[in-house]
Amino acid sequence: GMNTSATAIYDWPNPFSCNYGGNKVQMVYRASELLAQGLTAGSEITSVAFDIAAPSSFVCYDFTIRIGTTNLDELTSNFVPFGNLTVVYNQNFTPSQAGINIFNFTQPFIWDGVSNVVVQTIHNQGNYGNGAGTTVKFTPTTFNSTYSGIKDGVTPAGAASFDAQTSFSSGGTS
Repeated sequence: GMNTSATAIYDWPNPFSCNYGGNKVQMVYRASELLAQGLTAGSEITSVAFDIAAPSSFVCYDFTIRIGTTNLDELTSNFVPFGNLTVVYNQNFTPSQAGINIFNFTQPFIWDGVSNVVVQTIHNQGNYGNGAGTTVKFTPTTFNSTYSGIKDGVTPAGAASFDAQTSFSSGGTS
């Protein structure tokens, strides 16, 4: 996309918001979008990037990126199960730099050329939030391309305990 809009500090989906203690966002990229960008069957996806409009000093604890395929054309009322996704990035991350932030994968994701791709970000401080601060740029889509869930007080800190959650304080599609 062209990064024509930016989230507000309390808006979701925002992979880096720490307003709540835990934050999970899934994004679907349709095969047609990937083909339009020149990817073909067997293409290696080795990173994702997010354009941070307003940085902050709040640490996203255990920031984890997973990737996988789905037959869903859009995200509706549930997350794609994390067991169907592969962890390709995992470390604490502080969104302290404005602009394009690239997350290089620990292993490439090989796209099959036909499936839609789901990218998931998750982090969990295990508290009641450190603050909102960070905003990210995005391009609106004509379909529900994201699904998010946020919740406070999920312990212990880390992605694994947040993955076990089945209900959230807020979130939904956009």
